[in-house]
Amino acid sequence: MGNQLLPCILCISIAIQLTSTVYALVLTKTSGFFKPWLLIASAIALMSVRRIVSLIQMLKSGVYPPEALEPELIVLVISVLILLGLLLFGPAFEIIKRQREQEVQEKYYLLRESHHRIKNDLQILKSLINLQINSSVSGDSAKLLREIDLRISSFLLLHEYMSRDGVSGISFRDYIRRLADSIRAAFDDGKVALSLNISDTGVERKDLLYCGIILNEALTNAYKYAFEQTESPRIIVSDRVEKGRHYLTITDNGCGFETSGENSDSSYGLSLIQGIAGSAGWDFRIDGSDGTTVEVSFPMKMDVENKKKETPMGG
Repeated sequence: MGNQLLPCILCISIAIQLTSTVYALVLTKTSGFFKPWLLIASAIALMSVRRIVSLIQMLKSGVYPPEALEPELIVLVISVLILLGLLLFGPAFEIIKRQREQEVQEKYYLLRESHHRIKNDLQILKSLINLQINSSVSGDSAKLLREIDLRISSFLLLHEYMSRDGVSGISFRDYIRRLADSIRAAFDDGKVALSLNISDTGVERKDLLYCGIILNEALTNAYKYAFEQTESPRIIVSDRVEKGRHYLTITDNGCGFETSGENSDSSYGLSLIQGIAGSAGWDFRIDGSDGTTVEVSFPMKMDVENKKKETPMGG
């Protein structure tokens, strides 16, 4: 009886241990923890290899030592317990996974609600400024309030996108287009041709906000000061990606930029652009020799670099 029982126990132990090894490898993917489960799978596989070697030696020699029966029974019980434990890990990981997904979803909705509240607050502030502009304010005060209103619009538009589509759903092209259209509506009487050639490249929220502020200042200065003596005024807003950097360029064919003759308004806008361009990783260039070209660049992030789709748009 012992001669038949010992090989059977070894075969059952081997089968259970190999099954446990495979399931442990499956858990490397299910749990998201690769190294720990790989080590566990390797340890169980070595246990099965030891059983296989012992079984082969017994079958070749025809000797089945009775003193090995009890230790192998203990190994069999341990193997069963290991397999049962591994099988229980699967549902446990599913529960943890669902809990994490629920937490992420809750944080996502809380973040969207936060952006929605900020958007509403900015909208109230914008309405108050417009009410003041339309009531009794005129002259330089009205111009100042209008410029403040446009700066608020760049923040408001970004939070509107984030409250509606979430942080990851914001389109760089749509954001730049809508912001440029709002600035054109505030200043343009139909004489200035605005051309937008913006890609749908993925841009992080902070960089998107900075681009909006820079675009607002550059377009505002162009509409206000660049075209007093220009017959066919034109503004081109474009972007490109080169060597891991994202470039945003605003070009006009106006009177150009003269440092000695800059007024306080344009000086403030330039200082604001330079301040943003002083952020880590950002570069800034301005050329006023033939019209004015304002160009900023910032490093692309690896997780959004693959979304570029060139789609020219006319204005």
